[in-house]
Amino acid sequence: MENLIVKYLNNEISPEELAELKEKLKDPGFKQLFEEYRKVNSLAELSIGNIKTDEKLKALEKAIGDRPNRVVRFSRQYFRYAAVFILAIAVVSVLSLIFKKGGLPDGDRNPAITLKLEDGTVKKITDDKPVITVDTYTRTKDINPETTKTNKTTTPLNELSVPYGKRVRVKLPDGSEVSLNAGSKLKYPSTFKEKGQRNVYLEGEGYFSVIRNEKVPFVVHTPKMDIEVLGTKFNVSSFSNDDRTTAVLVEGSVAVRETVTRKSVVIKPGQAAIAEDNGISVKKVEVSKYVAWTRGELLFIDDTFEDILKKLERHYNVSITNKAPSLNQVRYSGRFDTESIDQVLEAFKINTDFEYYIEKNRIIIKN
Repeated sequence: MENLIVKYLNNEISPEELAELKEKLKDPGFKQLFEEYRKVNSLAELSIGNIKTDEKLKALEKAIGDRPNRVVRFSRQYFRYAAVFILAIAVVSVLSLIFKKGGLPDGDRNPAITLKLEDGTVKKITDDKPVITVDTYTRTKDINPETTKTNKTTTPLNELSVPYGKRVRVKLPDGSEVSLNAGSKLKYPSTFKEKGQRNVYLEGEGYFSVIRNEKVPFVVHTPKMDIEVLGTKFNVSSFSNDDRTTAVLVEGSVAVRETVTRKSVVIKPGQAAIAEDNGISVKKVEVSKYVAWTRGELLFIDDTFEDILKKLERHYNVSITNKAPSLNQVRYSGRFDTESIDQVLEAFKINTDFEYYIEKNRIIIKN
């Protein structure tokens, strides 16, 4: 049974094996085992990701060999999961450090998602609806009693704003759906025209599931690229504090146009179009890395510490200052879902020599 879990975590599982795994997950005991493996997987990748394989094996063999009354046999393929015996000890130390430190700042613990309507009315979305629409928020029971009017300014588009620490899914007038990540804004009309284009404007990150309409293309506008589709699923990341905009295709086909040079490329499923200051490029990517956030996960695959800190700020609604610039280009791989910001930072510390402390509601990292 555990062989299926290992194959899943290594992205080596076949469709038939995946179906078998899903069936086994109906058993509560097996599901608990699966979750334990997943936790170990994320910590193992972070704690020993920069050590060569031979060195990993020697270190693990020594550590396990020193434990009384336990014999473990493993291959290179199963290395990270055998590492549970080392990590169990590390986790105990981590938890003791967390409780000594006390809680880290969470900023505004309950920031509101806001929807600014075309007439300038701003409504705070306070419930946990799985999908929101503009029409939904004409009913007062779905919104905070505090509704404000802007200064007689009428905007041509609705503007949905998602603060740090939150995510939301919105249904557009044509039935298309968009998941918005923390720190994102989406502008869109209450109705799409029957001719021309279905235009929306994104700042931040969104996962789009677009209803097909060959007569009226769907276009996502960002500062660095425009993405035009007829109907498909794709992810776009265009944060103002990132040096690139990335569009990743899940299924279908999309045309991407860089906004400065107007150069266009077409990408296929499993490919990304990346717009930077020096132009636009296409490369093959691991799609799961770019869409894990839609499930509430943080998935890092060979990401720099600098980029990871930006994602942690958005995900946990915290401010982080890194006073150890030598760490910025260190690369990590790992997966987190229900862990707190304390636990995530302590996991990084297992493999990296740094300290952190709180100063004026900000997390400060130093050597």
